[in-house]
Amino acid sequence: MSSPTSPVPPKLNTQYLSSSNRKPSSTASPATRNPLSLRIYKVLGANFDDPSTREAFEALVEYYPPESEAHFTTKHDVSKAAAGAGSDSDTEDENDPWAVRWPARAHSIPAVGLGPGTTAARARQSLQRDVEGRLADGGKKFLEAFGEVDKKLDVLRDHVQVMNSQCEAMETRLRTTNQSCKYLLERAEGLRAQQQTTSTRQEIIGLFLDRFTLSAAELEAIASRDVPVGKQMFDAMDKLERIREDCRVLMTGEGGETKAGLDIMSSTSEQLEEGSQKLHRWCLFEFRQLGRDAHVEVEPLMTEARLHAEDLAAYHAQSNYMPTIRLEKLCTPLKVRVQQTIRSQEGSITSYKIANLLEFYMIIMRRTVGEEAILSRALTELTEIAYTVFFDTLAAHGRSLLRFLHPAEDDLVAPVSLRDAAQVLKEIIAVYDSSLLRDEHQGGVALSDEMQNFDTTLAAMVDPMLEMCRRMAALREREGKWETAIFMINCLTYLQTTLTEKHFEDMLNESGLEGIYKHINSKDPEEPLSRLPGASGLELTAVLTSFDAFLSVLDPISSPRLALLRAPNPRIATRIHQAALERVGRVYLRVVEEVRAPKNKYEAPQSLLGSRRPFGQEAVLWQVLGVENSGVNK
Repeated sequence: MSSPTSPVPPKLNTQYLSSSNRKPSSTASPATRNPLSLRIYKVLGANFDDPSTREAFEALVEYYPPESEAHFTTKHDVSKAAAGAGSDSDTEDENDPWAVRWPARAHSIPAVGLGPGTTAARARQSLQRDVEGRLADGGKKFLEAFGEVDKKLDVLRDHVQVMNSQCEAMETRLRTTNQSCKYLLERAEGLRAQQQTTSTRQEIIGLFLDRFTLSAAELEAIASRDVPVGKQMFDAMDKLERIREDCRVLMTGEGGETKAGLDIMSSTSEQLEEGSQKLHRWCLFEFRQLGRDAHVEVEPLMTEARLHAEDLAAYHAQSNYMPTIRLEKLCTPLKVRVQQTIRSQEGSITSYKIANLLEFYMIIMRRTVGEEAILSRALTELTEIAYTVFFDTLAAHGRSLLRFLHPAEDDLVAPVSLRDAAQVLKEIIAVYDSSLLRDEHQGGVALSDEMQNFDTTLAAMVDPMLEMCRRMAALREREGKWETAIFMINCLTYLQTTLTEKHFEDMLNESGLEGIYKHINSKDPEEPLSRLPGASGLELTAVLTSFDAFLSVLDPISSPRLALLRAPNPRIATRIHQAALERVGRVYLRVVEEVRAPKNKYEAPQSLLGSRRPFGQEAVLWQVLGVENSGVNK
């Protein structure tokens, strides 16, 4: 038996593959129609006689072995039946761009044995089928990959849309922010401009102050006692003089420059005054040092008049020389400065203080250098101007009281305007009492025809107040004369009470009880009065001594302070005086009560009180003051 042998692959007959044995089909399409067909034709049209090519074709034959005729026919028919009549494997679709264009073949293949070229054709068809299948598989993979890419692109599109919406929102917010920041930027620009303007003004003000004010060192050189008199002090005073010269330019203006010039002139005047006082004290000290070094031989019988005879003669000569001194250059700036100060005042109290001060210096200069001296005449003129301004202010105040009138209130008390005017009157009286002109004005005699005394001042103050009260009372006449009379009495009583209060304060100060009375009212109830400064045993003895002296010169009927009070009833001044004395007596009794109290810890209070009048006894006190018991009880 022969062993079975494996089928040997048939040898490839390459003679049918040569270009000389292939007949071109009349229906072949151009080679340029399909790149794959062009490639296959190029391969088929090559020379296959070389060994490598033959080896390749042999491998192809092994991969696609020949089949039997029946199998081929059956397979071919099955494929044709499956594909349809018009789907021959050798006939490609005209619309398929990837189809391989093979040469046309006859539609009828004889079912005989395998003829020449059948194996090659079948191999070619199988190769085409496999290549197309792989191309289709690759295309499917590409489609799947592109599908994934498309999905990713959809996701990317969604993200891009979200980003687009966010960008639009951000753009809207940015536009809104820019619109809102526009006003902020404009405001910042305005503030920057204001800052520059402020910086410029600050520099200008700094330069102005450097020119028109003294530095701290210069002020210390003028005012401080620690800095000796020397070049530094005189340089500062020279600078003050230069400042005053420059102020004349400021005072020529009409706006705020004039006010600034006046303020600078006022401050520099005070500083020059301080420097002059310091220089004066230094000169006095130096002259005292010179006097200590001098050795004067004095005879035992040499009197004080003989010691100072030469000085008295020099003083007399200088007093005779004073009227001849030419003071025009001094009087002119003095008059200008004082007139500016007088006319710049709006309050009646300040105007009266200035007029009072000028009148005092006028009297001093008249008695020193005479009435015909230039300085005396200048001061007289300034005093007249000051009193004119003062009385104009009082007249304006009186007109203001009468300008807005209304009926009296239902409680018929003194109106607020009357109380304010009475307070101003009290302050003017206080200024007059503190001045040295009271003796000059006693009896209502004026110093000259132009100037007025204090009686005129009282009339200018009180008459508008009374006229206001009468007119306000007249507005209530329709309600009855009784209410009108009560309102007038209340107003007049308030004026009298105001005078009583002021008179009491002055008499309490003169009696010496004011200090200890303030300690009694302000001290802690648990703190002993004797431990307070100004209220010890020795100081209390001094207070009682002062009160004793006050009682010695006291007039219980009248007071020179009330001599200018002109009233239809002369007893009004007496009543005011006695009411003030009664209050002073009550203050003394309060002091006696506190001294006798054990909590204040005074040693031997009876001895302290019994050493001076009225010896701590209430009856003696009222007898000395001239106040009746009925008045006290009332």
